Amino acid sequence: MIDFINHGFLGSLNEFRNQYEIPIMNGEAKDARPEDVKRMKYRNHVLTKKLEPMIQRKDFTPLVQSLPPKYEFTLKIRLSDIQKKLYRYAINNRDECGMFSVLKAFHTLLKIWNHPAVLCLTAKPDDSQKTGGLDTAAGRGGGDVPSLEEEDDSDCQVMGEDHPFGKGSHA
Repeated sequence: MIDFINHGFLGSLNEFRNQYEIPIMNGEAKDARPEDVKRMKYRNHVLTKKLEPMIQRKDFTPLVQSLPPKYEFTLKIRLSDIQKKLYRYAINNRDECGMFSVLKAFHTLLKIWNHPAVLCLTAKPDDSQKTGGLDTAAGRGGGDVPSLEEEDDSDCQVMGEDHPFGKGSHA
């Protein structure tokens, strides 16, 4: 990569191998002699120093002065009645809902937390047989699964002292 950016900076391929690669590889070998290890450390140090100006390690500290202030918000949102019902149903009927692993359970519950209609949007036509109907029947009132037609908006409150919307704003 260095040769692509600055051709010949490390010499030809043979020069690079003789000067750096071979001594470093020999010093890293399991049965390396102490002088090989010493040479490896020296060659590694020389190569690192030589490449130091070419390798740029970037982080955001130079930009901090020019960046706008960072605001953090804590949103406390109550689950709506339908979300609570779907959540309880999914927890009580994990196998029926297809939540066989922690990851699958998390993703299913995440859909309920975000908006239960996502269950309907992401469901495949044949999911009702595999998942006991939670994903698809949620929008059609299938069996014991709560219907999304009961959904009403939940309230959302923005908490925090320092944010651009002023104190105690509600979203």
